[in-house]
Amino acid sequence: MPGLINARPTTEALLGSGFNSQSSLFQRSLLQDGNLLVIDNQFVSTLATAGIIGLLALVGLVFAAFNGRGPSEIAILLAAVSFFFIFDALRWLGPAVFIIVLFFQRSIERRASADTPQFGGAN
Repeated sequence: MPGLINARPTTEALLGSGFNSQSSLFQRSLLQDGNLLVIDNQFVSTLATAGIIGLLALVGLVFAAFNGRGPSEIAILLAAVSFFFIFDALRWLGPAVFIIVLFFQRSIERRASADTPQFGGAN
């Protein structure tokens, strides 16, 4: 993983090599050696394709998702984030949609409650 930062040009290290560029990174020997040509870690995949800035944005989003949550919500979020360490979760549509909805659940709930007309009260 240090090669993703040290062995690439500065702009590529900061901004990444772009979506779906993993095969070129394997060819350049910047990722693990061997016959397994997949990145099974969301954080490493983000560092490779979106660079340091993208990785910092992802980590910031993860930390922001925990803000103001109850214990059961934190447990669910921890399970989802732990998934990032064993799977490139945001590369696939199903897990990506689940995680995005989970992260933004609070703002979705706030917007839905603000848009719902309130009945009763003073006339």
